[in-house]
Amino acid sequence: MALSLGAAIVAPFHTFLFAYAFLGPLHYLTEISWLHDRQYFSNSRYDYIFFLIISTLISLDFLGRVFHLSPASSQFVDEHNLIVCLTAFAFLGSLPLLFSKSIQLKFFILTSLFALIYFWFIPSIVNTHLYFIIISLLPTLIHVGVFTGFFILLGSLKSKSKSGLLSFIVFLICPLILWFLSPDFYLLQTDESTRQTYLSNGYGFALLNYDILTKFNLSESAKLSPRELIFESREGLLLMRIIAFSYLYHYLNWFSKTEILKWHQIPVKRLVMILFLWGTSCLIYLMDYFQGMVVLFFLSYCHVLLEFPLNIISIVGIGKESYKLLKQGPH
Repeated sequence: MALSLGAAIVAPFHTFLFAYAFLGPLHYLTEISWLHDRQYFSNSRYDYIFFLIISTLISLDFLGRVFHLSPASSQFVDEHNLIVCLTAFAFLGSLPLLFSKSIQLKFFILTSLFALIYFWFIPSIVNTHLYFIIISLLPTLIHVGVFTGFFILLGSLKSKSKSGLLSFIVFLICPLILWFLSPDFYLLQTDESTRQTYLSNGYGFALLNYDILTKFNLSESAKLSPRELIFESREGLLLMRIIAFSYLYHYLNWFSKTEILKWHQIPVKRLVMILFLWGTSCLIYLMDYFQGMVVLFFLSYCHVLLEFPLNIISIVGIGKESYKLLKQGPH
């Protein structure tokens, strides 16, 4: 946590780009492997297909936009808010996959849920902060930040660990340190090459930075261009610190839990395949960062969706453990 904090303060853009390209793919591969061995925490061994289908649809839309394959399809997706609809459907659809074993009941609930989301929920939240949270923050900062915090909290509650609870408190304090500490404090300036890499032809995370700063009115620099707001404004640099910390710690926290999660205890053939794919991914990123993001998009998005059932279990688990502690009362 301290390492992630320090790196985010010194060089937020460099830290994120390094973590996302070289730690991210290994995290995707090892976590999917770990989830697969645990049946993705659902009631059926085939429930993961639900998330694969949604990931494929969203990835096809992304690739279509990147390569300008079908502007009409992209326009149709935008007009019907299909990406935010599918993302919300994947998250809420985790519930019947977790708590129902009947295929017929799952199909009925999922069909009804999609109709409810598409015809009522999404139209009611268009142009609201909730819409932005679902489509942009849920697969990114909520995944790497909020859900990571939930895992830390759940672990400390289940084990009744004071050190675990302290770790969770420190985790909550870190974004405050990153936001209120002067942006001039040992800041490594970003050169033009780093900026271009982060922009990634308009398909990188820069749009996320800009949307957060503008939609939540975090910056008073209204006269700045989007590029200046992201890379040169005080608020832009402070936000990038939080993003860099969240991603780097998310990955490092996963790798540090080897003995607890046992994600490394897999067949040798699978380990070799994971290392080969990871090495290939790193090579692609080194050759062309933007192409790396394009090639790895499906794997990146898919691992987020496949984790949704575990996220739901963590939320429910925190509620249960908190209720137990309240019922027991002070000791």
